[in-house]
Amino acid sequence: MRIAASSLAFSRQPLETALRKLAALGFRYVDLGTVEGWAHLAPSEIADEPDRVAERLVRLFDRDGLQPVAFNAGLGTDDPDEQQRRLRGLCRLAQRLGVRVITLPAAQRGTPLDVEIARWRPMVALASEHDVTLAVETHFGQVTEDPQTALALAERIDGLRLTLDPSHFTIQGMALSDFAALLPFVAHVHLRDAGTNGWTEVQMPVGRGAVNFAGILTALKEVGYNGAVSCEYIDTVGALDIADNLRRLKMLLERLLIAELMADAQN
Repeated sequence: MRIAASSLAFSRQPLETALRKLAALGFRYVDLGTVEGWAHLAPSEIADEPDRVAERLVRLFDRDGLQPVAFNAGLGTDDPDEQQRRLRGLCRLAQRLGVRVITLPAAQRGTPLDVEIARWRPMVALASEHDVTLAVETHFGQVTEDPQTALALAERIDGLRLTLDPSHFTIQGMALSDFAALLPFVAHVHLRDAGTNGWTEVQMPVGRGAVNFAGILTALKEVGYNGAVSCEYIDTVGALDIADNLRRLKMLLERLLIAELMADAQN
């Protein structure tokens, strides 16, 4: 597994600054924020000029010795035609950069499952035309906050995968066993520590929460997952030292992955 960092760690900063800071922390892989109205690139603008955006990003990534592994996206529109246009631009950009996974959010909780399935199917079909995997994030407040609903989406939409964010299950008091059935459908992972007492504990200092990092990495390995795991501490959530927690989580994950390799070598 490759250890990446989310550019949303420095969402208040320009992309050039965010990438430089991630490189300084020792990261080599990036989960790039492409969220309309927030950070770091707007899908509407990407759709207008995907080739120009790609050229700029290639220069920036080369400058800092970084490689993008996923997009964490938000299309910012409910219009189906505009969604398709913006997603098509993201897919073209992903192709240029060698990115294979685009994460999008699910609908808000309470949305009927059939309605959500109908929304995703044309988007997944479009992404597959560009050899890009579309993944829906497991997220509190959205239909995927429930593991069974997330599983139903992945099972009923051919080609749809999941971006696993365990913190959004942890804050609901769930353990790994409660969402283990999702792991074979995972295409990307967002990681941070979190508590068990609701949304206010969705982002806690590394080691102060209840996320079972070791168990999650082991379980992902057992289902054959070989994608990236992205350290996702977000600077607009709470008042943590983002750089310090990114560094600490990276070190923790590196230790856990090394321990896994040593255990494999002894078997």
